[in-house]
Order: sequence, then C-alpha cells, then structure tokens
Amino acid sequence: MPQPQRRRKHQHTARPIAPFRLINVDGHVLVYDQNDQVHEPLTHHHARLRARIADGSATTMTKALYPWFAALEADGVSWQAPQQALHGVLDQLLRRKYKQVDIRRDRRGIARVTLGPDDSLHSARLLHAAIRSYYHEMAHLGLYPGVNPFFNEARAADAQQYLQSRRGRPPAHSGLSEDADGHAPPSSWYDLYGGRSSTAYDQDGEQLAHKIFDAAGRVQWPLRDYAVTAIALETGLRISANTGLRMGGWSRHGFGCQISAADKGSGGVMTRVVVISEQTHLMLRAYVESERAQHDPLAEDFSTWARAL
Repeated sequence: MPQPQRRRKHQHTARPIAPFRLINVDGHVLVYDQNDQVHEPLTHHHARLRARIADGSATTMTKALYPWFAALEADGVSWQAPQQALHGVLDQLLRRKYKQVDIRRDRRGIARVTLGPDDSLHSARLLHAAIRSYYHEMAHLGLYPGVNPFFNEARAADAQQYLQSRRGRPPAHSGLSEDADGHAPPSSWYDLYGGRSSTAYDQDGEQLAHKIFDAAGRVQWPLRDYAVTAIALETGLRISANTGLRMGGWSRHGFGCQISAADKGSGGVMTRVVVISEQTHLMLRAYVESERAQHDPLAEDFSTWARAL
C-alpha cells in the first residue's frame, strides 16, 4: 500500500531586493538604495557629477555604481573601508559579473584583469571608471579617509615618464593615451584587458597621416575634409567637437595655432583649447578664405571678425 505523501511546508522564498533608483524631487535628484532609503553618498556624488557633465552622462556614471554598492552591502563592507578590503570586494564583483575573468595580482597588489571574449570590456571599464571617480570625489571632500584607493600616484608618474619616452606618440595636447597594445603602465590599480585582440593604430603618426592624405589626393578631397582630418589627427577631438569648431573659438587666440573647442558633456560650451600645427593653421586660413566663404550664408571672413573684435 503506497504511503500517503506528506505535505511539504510552504517554503518562503527570499523577496528580490529592489535595485537602486534615481528619483527627481522638485528638481533635486535623489538616489534611493535597496532598502528604499536615500543613499546620501551616491546622491551627493550624482549632484557633483551633474554640475560638471551632462545629465545623461551623470546618470550613466551613477547607475554604473549600483552593482558596486550592492556588492559592498552583500559582503558587509563599508564603502569607507581600507583599500585592501575594497579591492577584495571588487575582485569578487568582477568574478560574479563576468563569465570568464582571470585576476592576478603582483607583489604590490596591482591587479591585471583579463576578461573572456564573451564579456564586455566596455562595461567593466565603465564600472571601474565610475568607482575611481566616486572615490576621487569622496577623498577630495574628506569623506573617505585617505587617498583614492583605486588610484596609484607612483604608477601615474611612471606612466607619464613612459609616454614621454615613446616615439610616435600622440601630442600631449591631444588628450589621447597610448594604445593598449603599447602597454603603457596605467595609473589605476586595475589593468583591464579584453579576450579579443584589437587592431593597433599606426605607431608613426606622420606615416598614418601620409597614407590618409595620399589617398585623399587621388579622390580629390575638398579642402574642408583635409582640414577636419588634419585637426582630428593632431588634436584627438571627437568628430562632433571637430565639426563644431567655430570662428569665435578660433578668434579667441588671434586666429593662430590654438582653437577653443567644446568637449563631451559640455553642452556646446568651449571648455578646452587644442593646438594645431602651422601647416594645418595655414590650411584653415585658406579654407576660410575660399570654400567656407562660398557657402557661409553670413559671409563671415577674417575682416568681419576683425571689425567685431
């Protein structure tokens, strides 16, 4: 005779924890944590980000920190913990978040993190950039005891010295860094590498420019395309900032070899100055006096700006 089945007691499953949330309250953006409480450090950091960069970029950086604070709470570690404890939490977070990850530390505690081909190197870099930015802000305000635990000043100095010794590197004013294949020692405690190899840029900038302009000559580029390409190669400006250069930004420097330009997140405000070569400077002047003069509905030229100044 079959035994009657015993009824199983109802098993209570853990209620999923609500994620962090950004809520706009009368124009003030508050960050609520997993317990539906205002997360003061993140709220303060988000406000500081919005004061420096575009709202969309600030939201992206803040949301990138959600897994970090969730990991801290899960491991019972304060965000103000010492460096070694924070690095341990980040190691575990990377292992949980990505399918294939290998973390190796040297004797100084600096980690080389290699992600598999199925993992997103972009999201890992965004996570690390957000964490570094947060602790930089908190250390600067004195809310984190000590220096930024994810930044190594000694390595930053080594990286600067290394880049200065490299031939064919981008100019200092370009804002560009060495390609990852160059293995310039970065300033952070984490070196992130992807599983797929990427095509390295031509190490000799002059050779690369020669190849581009040689091909452009065969297809008869207009002068404007030459100027945009030359500025991109010499300054490293994003294409939106490059094509958004204005006569007003150039006039600030007497139409010489410096131009004021907007940057990502600046909302069109000219926040940086780029330097161009004398050859590109002459090319720009020729463009303004020829092609641009033909298509500019305001018919602005150097004499127009001279009268305005």
